[in-house]
Amino acid sequence: MGNIVFTPESGPSVVAEIHDGKYSAEGVPTGDVKVSLDLRNLKTIAEQTAPKTGPAGMAAKFGKMSGDDAAKQKSLNPGAGANIPPEAKEQLAQQQKNSAEASRLQKETLPLISGIPEKYSDPNQSGWTVKVSRGDNTFDAKVTK
Repeated sequence: MGNIVFTPESGPSVVAEIHDGKYSAEGVPTGDVKVSLDLRNLKTIAEQTAPKTGPAGMAAKFGKMSGDDAAKQKSLNPGAGANIPPEAKEQLAQQQKNSAEASRLQKETLPLISGIPEKYSDPNQSGWTVKVSRGDNTFDAKVTK
């Protein structure tokens, strides 16, 4: 979801994806390397899955719809016993699965983002520098407020 970025004094940065709080980066040049976080993917997920605000958000939250919206909703969700083609049932099931996944991602993502100060997204402000040598290296990116 998020990325850790290794920026050497010269040459291109090396990016490694963070999964479950762990990462593995290959090709990081030796020497002093600045480290930062790229959380744009997490921010995008949080923004896309954030609850709507205003009248549309309130209607979604409390289930109140205008007459036109209610008619559309009824046509999209026929009652029990309706003859729905199998393809439509599959699409509806996939939409429900996607909605549940988006909700889960939002619940995981928002606390992560809100707890990480913006300075960690800039290699010149993060305060993280690591001396990379040949072979395996370890760097624990400890985030403090």
